[in-house]
Amino acid sequence: MTQIQAATHPLHLNDLLALLPWIPTGPVCELGAGPGHLAAAMAAYGFVVTALDVDRDQIQRARQVYGEQVNWVQSDLRAYRLQRETYAALICLNVFPFIPNGERARLIGRLKAAVKPGGWLMLSGLLAEDAAAQEKWARSSNQISSLPTGVFEADELLTRLQDWEIQFVFRGAAALNLQQAEPLHQTVQIIARKPLLRSGQDQWSDMPVLGLGQALQWPQTLDEGLHCLEWSVHDLADPHDDHAVLERVAEIPVLLRTEGLSLASEDWQPDAMLDSLSRLLLRCHSPWWQTPLAYVRTELHEAFVPQPFPLTEEALELIKQHIRWLDRQLAAPLLLTLVPSAQPFAHDEMAYTTFVRHLALEAHCGLALHLQSWLRAAGDDGLRWSERLPLERLLQLDLTGLMPAQMPAAVQLLEYLCAGGHLRVLMLPAARHTLPQPLQQVLQRWLVQVGLT
Repeated sequence: MTQIQAATHPLHLNDLLALLPWIPTGPVCELGAGPGHLAAAMAAYGFVVTALDVDRDQIQRARQVYGEQVNWVQSDLRAYRLQRETYAALICLNVFPFIPNGERARLIGRLKAAVKPGGWLMLSGLLAEDAAAQEKWARSSNQISSLPTGVFEADELLTRLQDWEIQFVFRGAAALNLQQAEPLHQTVQIIARKPLLRSGQDQWSDMPVLGLGQALQWPQTLDEGLHCLEWSVHDLADPHDDHAVLERVAEIPVLLRTEGLSLASEDWQPDAMLDSLSRLLLRCHSPWWQTPLAYVRTELHEAFVPQPFPLTEEALELIKQHIRWLDRQLAAPLLLTLVPSAQPFAHDEMAYTTFVRHLALEAHCGLALHLQSWLRAAGDDGLRWSERLPLERLLQLDLTGLMPAQMPAAVQLLEYLCAGGHLRVLMLPAARHTLPQPLQQVLQRWLVQVGLT
């Protein structure tokens, strides 16, 4: 078993509240909610919360204090049905002293199964050396018989959660009530995250059709009549914005993009971005995320500036390696945003479309096309270039920045790509009503085709 660094202090309510930005979007359940303080705080933050307690009086008082923002349920945990892989977080603190020792293994198994991949499980209970181990706190399922207090062995929870990501573990003296300083008991507390399950074999045809969208800066609002929005991970990196993000995600689908991830750099350093991206993918339910197929320079610029790079076998293998590594870390697949250079390098070893095709098929990623950049680089060959791509991987098309001279070619290419039936979202400029009528007509026909009108 991997050596876990134990915490030096017991859990406090504030520790759990600080974790909220890292809980994925989804239902949350507190088991043994008592007075309901934590459940109410999570509901006020924006989560859909169920709070369970066997004590009818506790549930009634919590409902009177906090109202119906929480789904208050009076039930024994052992009789409550937990749906498999449903909950973004399950909190079960200091319930196990009241569960007979012989029932604990099966119950923990149920709790683990009910958490969805990327979700959290928070458990605590008494250690065998606590004085209460000599008493009879546990109850039979019918609440009639008193049984010896349920207690954990020192490493029991670590063993039962050994295949999870352990974020916090404490053993020592702590109050059973997180908001009180005493009485103290010998306790164990653990917070663990269920591993993400990524097969790396996404079915691109199963990706959702999102319709028309816009790429916005946080916290701009979406124009009426659009179906989704796209945010930059860089804009949302501050966890203090998470409460507002959670509210927006409940209203409209959100896609994510990164600008500063330099896939073509040998010395790339994704760690600074990875934590925010991982957290936001689970927050936003983004079905994919995107980053430019480019070498990104930041040292001379305040903004991220994608730069072209030589299309060599060495670069191809490097980028494939980076994409595969990212795919193992994250909850959603990558779309490469294609921004081809208008001036190829003299030592290119293959055509741009050949390079992209190898990446998409061998690293198993999707594609997003910035139409203006594509036409600028391809010139009159924009349609022919597109025919060389694995179009079943082309999910997103960006129509921003088109020049008047590009409109005839843009209309022709858009018609071709929409007819293929693979596109899932079209990103529009802020002044979308200024798009020429032929382009708007293609958009309207596509919306009818995908059933969004």
